[in-house]
Amino acid sequence: MRSLQFVFLFNLCLALSAGAAYRDGDFTIPQVSQGFTHCIQPSNDVIRNEVSDTLLRIDTINVIRPGQLIMRKKCVNGYSFFTGKLDTAAFFKRPLLYAFSIPGWARLSDIIQYRFYREPTDKPGRDEDAVYFDNERIYVKNYSVIHYYRNGIWFHLDGMDSLLTGSISVISEPPGAAVTIDGENTSEITPCTVNRLLPGIHKIELFLDNYHFYSKSVKVSADSTVKASFQLLSDMDTVYITGNVPYGLLLLPQSPTDSMFMVDSQIVRSSRVQLQPGMHRVTWNGAQFYESVDTTVTIVEGVVSYFDFLFRRRYGMLRVHPVPADVQICIQNDPCRFGEQIVEIPTGIYRVTAHRYGYKSIMKEILVQPDTIITCEINLLRSPDKDADGFVDSVDQCPDVYGMYDGCPRQRVKDAVAIKRSEVKEYVNNDPFSIDFSTVGFILRLPTRKTYANFLSAFSSGKIGGINNYRGLSFFNSLQMSYRGFFTALELGQWASGIHYQRNDTMKIFTEKGHQYSIYFDSLANVEPVMLIPSTTVALGLHYTFSWVNVVYSLGYQWEDIIITGLYNTGEASFEKVTFDNDWWFHQLHFETNFRTGEVIAPVAYFKFKFPFGRTLRTRWHVMQAGLFLKIIPSNRRGDPK
Repeated sequence: MRSLQFVFLFNLCLALSAGAAYRDGDFTIPQVSQGFTHCIQPSNDVIRNEVSDTLLRIDTINVIRPGQLIMRKKCVNGYSFFTGKLDTAAFFKRPLLYAFSIPGWARLSDIIQYRFYREPTDKPGRDEDAVYFDNERIYVKNYSVIHYYRNGIWFHLDGMDSLLTGSISVISEPPGAAVTIDGENTSEITPCTVNRLLPGIHKIELFLDNYHFYSKSVKVSADSTVKASFQLLSDMDTVYITGNVPYGLLLLPQSPTDSMFMVDSQIVRSSRVQLQPGMHRVTWNGAQFYESVDTTVTIVEGVVSYFDFLFRRRYGMLRVHPVPADVQICIQNDPCRFGEQIVEIPTGIYRVTAHRYGYKSIMKEILVQPDTIITCEINLLRSPDKDADGFVDSVDQCPDVYGMYDGCPRQRVKDAVAIKRSEVKEYVNNDPFSIDFSTVGFILRLPTRKTYANFLSAFSSGKIGGINNYRGLSFFNSLQMSYRGFFTALELGQWASGIHYQRNDTMKIFTEKGHQYSIYFDSLANVEPVMLIPSTTVALGLHYTFSWVNVVYSLGYQWEDIIITGLYNTGEASFEKVTFDNDWWFHQLHFETNFRTGEVIAPVAYFKFKFPFGRTLRTRWHVMQAGLFLKIIPSNRRGDPK
């Protein structure tokens, strides 16, 4: 009991002494001070500048648009402020990035003055070096709880390691209008729903030929969808200004960049401009990222004029050439692929990362310029810890001197499992959806039951007829799909002409129902018995790619019939067609080449082996198949708008 009292009194004294020794001002900073030392800050994995590889330093704190950030960076004798765009991929990397809601009592201009700490302290200088802000949130790396000091009391904020988003459902009359949000074209046409929007106020603009553009500001909340309806005005309609005024009004759309419109060589900071009647020149510099504007508009006294301009991105080509050739390449805003990549993407700065097991990963930032092919050369170096024992090879001289494990500490099973689990997780996350169609193949089946094999030899000794699923060729009879490590397949057994019986002797067949049949070949009497083996196969399993070989294990079931035509029923004295049920289970190992060409459609060679198990009706089969697939990977489409 005394120990608890002592702890309470100690904390109380600490709080009183901190309150006496420090003011609120010791735990805050001036908003932006000209006396501070300014430093240069490059883009990082949280905030980036689409124009250059360094962030734009600011001297005033203004309201920022959704998706934009302000970074407060501790420099040598003070703080500097930078602005840029939030890279949402930061929430999927380590160290973790946490988002904290700005307290209800504060606005951005208020909270940005406070220092944030990982725990309460009596030393104000121990605040976080880099803190990020937008209109509604604070972002800090590593810590899910941060503290700040206000009015003599320590407060804390709880963060989340993910960023909740919302949606906007856009409807227009008439429909078919292009939707622009915060100045950026979404490539959506009304009616539509735009997803993955950061919470906050977004400006929506609609553009439709022969109609005035229309704008509206909408507040988006996390995990919700807000509706926005528009009634567009035709270009034939004229909008007048109320009252007798000697000017006209020009409405401008929101710029997707920090570049301002200029009217008659004067910078315009508002979207509503009062102009004298007559001709006026409107310009806008899209620089390397958007098509620029240089045109004239006619302003009529007392009339509202619309500058109907849809901002269009400029595109360039990015070529990534990796060494070794089978490196996994991840281009920002694009699916990860293997091998050399050539993509057409909007101009801007892109983060390119390369990974391969046994090599050191690398990340580069590349500026894609308009109408230009930019080549990014990537040369990976082998990992300095090839034996994966946790010690650098230059220190333990493993495996180059002592061998992989001879004299070296062995890798713990727990660590090996963790490494392999990480590899598999990365593979599953980047495994694209693909569809495979078989083109031409060859099949060979061997029955497991000796009595049926002896009976089948009477047919196999004759001519093997055309297309079938016993021995021979098959065409376009298989479909398979894979995604995120899972695999499924559908296969149809072809039996165009079957297997012909051409022996000179007669065989007897007895069925379970007591029927007796004779089977013989007589070309003069047109008696030519044929065996058909139609089937339908479904398989489900998992797949994993090792270098250029895709390995699939699946469990399957084959619905199969054995049909024999031209059997002579000795009891009924008639020729009949008899069908025997022969369904069976199997394990399947499937190997296919995976050269990762990066194309949407690519040829693939395959080999399949089926190993039967379970109950036997007539017979089970050992099956070997080989042939060619056409693999379709929709995510490899070139030049998709991002």
